[in-house]
Amino acid sequence: MTWFPLTALLPLIAFGNCDPNIFQLNKYSTGSTVTFDYVEHGAKLYLASNDDNSFLKNIEIISGGTITTLDTINGYTAGYTPMSLTITGGLSLRTTNNDTITNVLTGYLYVTTKEQADDPSFAVYVLKNRQAITTPDKKSTVVILNTELVTDSTDIDKPLKTSYVTAINQSPDTNMRFHWGFPAANWTNVTINQFFENPLYIENYDYDGKLYNSTKAFFDNVEPLQIGLDCWYITTDGPAVAMILESKYVSNHVYTTTAVNATGLIVNSLIYKQHEVNFLLDYTRTRTVGTLISVFPISDDYISFYLSENNGGQIVQNYNKKTNIKHGLLTTYMQASKLTINSTSIFPGVFYCQYYGFTGDLIPVTSTVVQTSSTISSTSAVSTSTVVTTTKSSSTQSIIQILCITVALVFFLIILI
Repeated sequence: MTWFPLTALLPLIAFGNCDPNIFQLNKYSTGSTVTFDYVEHGAKLYLASNDDNSFLKNIEIISGGTITTLDTINGYTAGYTPMSLTITGGLSLRTTNNDTITNVLTGYLYVTTKEQADDPSFAVYVLKNRQAITTPDKKSTVVILNTELVTDSTDIDKPLKTSYVTAINQSPDTNMRFHWGFPAANWTNVTINQFFENPLYIENYDYDGKLYNSTKAFFDNVEPLQIGLDCWYITTDGPAVAMILESKYVSNHVYTTTAVNATGLIVNSLIYKQHEVNFLLDYTRTRTVGTLISVFPISDDYISFYLSENNGGQIVQNYNKKTNIKHGLLTTYMQASKLTINSTSIFPGVFYCQYYGFTGDLIPVTSTVVQTSSTISSTSAVSTSTVVTTTKSSSTQSIIQILCITVALVFFLIILI
């Protein structure tokens, strides 16, 4: 029998069942050392902070006997690659900041797993200002760590941390999803924490409730996305995706889409005020609209999502803490001109709402359509119908005239005889 020393098993005992994690800097008091359990040897640690370096230098990270102060990893190595620390044997933290300083800190530590740290398709960005990012090719995961928002906005519902996402350049062959939180240890498995998808795969059911096909809806026009979360991540499957990320808040309580075929996003994580999205429309074509919603209400008050037409037609989805939903996709066929999201509570809870709309086939022309282009088509149709009717009427009159002449001739011959 072969015996192994007990010390050989210690790394397995200390670091087994390791999961990635986030540790808020304002949770740790002065004068004590905190040891974090289940942190894996070979994992990476990142700092996401806009806090003053004079405060960060008083916070020490101890790993493998090495002491690192946080101010030394509060930056970038090259371009937008954030500094990081590789865990070499346990992880502890101690601070000499007093409680007054600690309570106002806004930064946090993010720790990956070793597998994530070693994966070249797994990337991490710390967002402090404006960054142009490109996801790795093929399958990839990109974690976005937001820092404290600096803004002059007086909106009471502005987020504490946010990403403002614009200029998404994506191939139709790439599946791209945005997820809340940070990737778990088994992050490559299928999850339902995605709050934004492009393309969308819309399942179509028959009248018996049976799935008969799925429609792929890709949007080359994605509206600017305000993602007011501490952290979130992107997964892709296909050619690389490029986009611009900014630590920036843009008020969007009333917003109008920039194209008829478009998708966008409303996210709430704290205080909420009503939002309205006005859709550009093309009345000459059929239209599909819908929402992808995840709602986690904390109140009996409803969070309501209205899709409204100009003629008064409306679809309403209501959710409170008794009726929450995760990854609920609603698709309908209507000329919705507006999406309204409201609540009677200023603290309704967290929700994510991706909205979308796209056109389909030309609408068959009828005399009731009043738009200029359709009116022209309608007039043309009536004119064609009139021509046909007129042609048919002229032929009938000719036949009657021939019959009348024939009858008159017969009577004339009888008289002569």
